Amino acid sequence: MSAGVAHAIATACSTGRIHTCSCDYRLEQPTDEDWKWGGCSDNVKFGYRFSKQFIDSIEQGEDLRFMVNRQNNEAGRRHVVSETRKECKCHGMSGSCTMKTCWMKLSSFKVIGDRLKEKFDGASKVDAGNGWESTGNRASSSSNRPSRSSSDKNSASYLSNNFENSISSKNRKENDVKKINRNKLNFVPVDESHKIPTKKDMVYFQESPDFCTTSTNSKYKFEGTRGRECNATSMEIDGCQLMCNSRGHETETYIHEKTCRCSYEWC
Repeated sequence: MSAGVAHAIATACSTGRIHTCSCDYRLEQPTDEDWKWGGCSDNVKFGYRFSKQFIDSIEQGEDLRFMVNRQNNEAGRRHVVSETRKECKCHGMSGSCTMKTCWMKLSSFKVIGDRLKEKFDGASKVDAGNGWESTGNRASSSSNRPSRSSSDKNSASYLSNNFENSISSKNRKENDVKKINRNKLNFVPVDESHKIPTKKDMVYFQESPDFCTTSTNSKYKFEGTRGRECNATSMEIDGCQLMCNSRGHETETYIHEKTCRCSYEWC
């Protein structure tokens, strides 16, 4: 979710859909090459900051669940930032490219989503390491949140304005919200063969429910994959080994008769 918010806000800024932010003009410095910065770069920095404040605002607890959520939120945002590429437009007589104007553009969210899926598949199960400390005093959950009507609660302009008001007062103390001292907190992989996760790695602390088997006793009832058709020769998600989770499968052979529209001709 944090990656989606960062991507959506960054592109909305550069396309003029949010009036309190614009293109990212920080790159407009001279270069020594045959191109110069110009155009309208996606405002990735604004999208990152907005997502961090908006999404992480509800993850202010001090237990492992909140820390894991913040870690994964940050991983998503950092992948958005890393998926920017330089795009250029040529200028010159008769189609030549004597000068180029370049800007930074975010990759499509599908590309970013594919990268995040790879990180999700490689996530490590973790536990809390040494230095589990918290500082400050907890504030009430609603003390710093302005009220708003249901009609504008999803308004991009409202969210952006509220974000800007918060940024303008960023120099004051970090409110009274209890926060984990991130400099002293480490995640420890449960599997010792796994590396310590970086800021761009995804982690988890609880096993996901097994949606492959039928469950009637859990809070969320699901049918599992029993009875579904699978492809015996495929190694993808429609393959029998993956879909049936190595529980085996039944093979059925059908004989289908049809008219072949052929005829016998004498030589």
